[in-house]
Amino acid sequence: EAIPGVVVGFIAGLLLAPWVERHLASTLLIIVWLPLSAALAGSLWYVASARLRQWLPLSWAGVWLVPWLALMAALAL
Repeated sequence: EAIPGVVVGFIAGLLLAPWVERHLASTLLIIVWLPLSAALAGSLWYVASARLRQWLPLSWAGVWLVPWLALMAALAL
């Protein structure tokens, strides 16, 4: 309690500001890109042929959606 909260906040701001400046754009891009890419994956699944939908059933969406989202996050970064 010897150091006021304002001083701690100021020091944290000085230390975190460069990190936030370097990573803010990529973080905001991921926040926007991942939901859009999930919607794109759903749209592609919807328009896919019946044979492909049978091969990739919706109940297994986590199996094929997680690698898709990981690839999209890697592309965003």
